[in-house]
Amino acid sequence: MKKKIKIKKILDFLKEENIEYDFEGNDEDIIEGFSSLKNYRKGTITWVKNYNHDLEMLSIAPRLVVAQKGVEINHGNGIISVYGNLAK
Repeated sequence: MKKKIKIKKILDFLKEENIEYDFEGNDEDIIEGFSSLKNYRKGTITWVKNYNHDLEMLSIAPRLVVAQKGVEINHGNGIISVYGNLAK
């Protein structure tokens, strides 16, 4: 059975850890694990460093994208980290 977590729980964790971020999307959506863009699995969280290059290679939209500040996410759910190390 896959573990599932609401995006809201991830955002709550970031707040508790005092990690600055911006979020856009639906925090009630459910994440079913993680995957890389290269081996993307539907319903998962993934990370990008460059929107134009990374996300354009997908034929579907990831459930949640974490990116560095300065990367524009034209996608439903996105966390932009003020600290680049969150999107490594």
